[in-house]
Amino acid sequence: MWRIIQFLSRFGNLILFLFLELVAFLIITTVNQPQREISQGVFAEFSGSLNQVQSSISGYFNLSSENSRLMEQNARLEQQVLQLRDSIQAYRFRRPTDLDFVTLPDSLLNDSLYLDSLRRTSTVEVPLPDSLLPVSGYQFLAARAINNSVALNYNYITLDRGRRNGVQMDMGVISPTGIAGQVVGVSANFSLVMSVLNKKFRTSARLLGNNNMGVLSWDGDAPGLAKLEFIPQTSEIAQGDTVETTGFSTVFPPYYMVGTVDSFDTRDQDGFYNITVRLATNFRALDNLFLVRHIYKEEIDSLESKKATQ
Repeated sequence: MWRIIQFLSRFGNLILFLFLELVAFLIITTVNQPQREISQGVFAEFSGSLNQVQSSISGYFNLSSENSRLMEQNARLEQQVLQLRDSIQAYRFRRPTDLDFVTLPDSLLNDSLYLDSLRRTSTVEVPLPDSLLPVSGYQFLAARAINNSVALNYNYITLDRGRRNGVQMDMGVISPTGIAGQVVGVSANFSLVMSVLNKKFRTSARLLGNNNMGVLSWDGDAPGLAKLEFIPQTSEIAQGDTVETTGFSTVFPPYYMVGTVDSFDTRDQDGFYNITVRLATNFRALDNLFLVRHIYKEEIDSLESKKATQ
């Protein structure tokens, strides 16, 4: 109590002065129209600036959750793009133009009038069930790279998604611009990915529009370049040609970007090109990635495992 009295005796005049100033300011801004409009404008400006600062601070602390939401949205969009591409491809099969490529039930095959009517039309339109159409069999899971190496002969990437998030062994990993690697280890919350920049990594690839399949690998040299082998010299090739995945495995979806042809030659006279591919993925700046799961992987692996017993 004594300290409060000492404080008031020391600063009482200043407090009284500030209080009277505030009362005078309120009277002026309340009674006079011009001063009231000016004070309201100043208050609105101050309030807006304060709200902007508060919003910036709040937005900074929400960046992590917002980034996770955007990553999940990108994963859904990536899957929709793949499904749309497959749907466009499937449309060609819904309207076959030659009866030799159409499988009809026996009841229709025995109906000669129906077949004659089909042959007389310029375009045969036989509705096929959706179950027979080539639809996307892949799912995408957003992830972030929390560790990555590029300067070793055997480079790996660590992701912040694991078994609890649905990650499985051998799942493919892609970046927004191209392939990145394959899952070789999974724990409860994290996963280990063999990078494309690993001398053990192998995947099938081909030139855009070329049916010849080759093998993509890395020789441990430049982190932005890989080798594409077993493309025959009878193939047409040019610098800048797109290299894409084949879809012949359950790791990567078909027709996905790998890179572009950086250089090629025929010096080894073995019937195949020596092709250097500039990878589309920038492995020095990995951040947001997508894990790729083939829906029918277990079924395909189970079926193909029988080849060894035949």
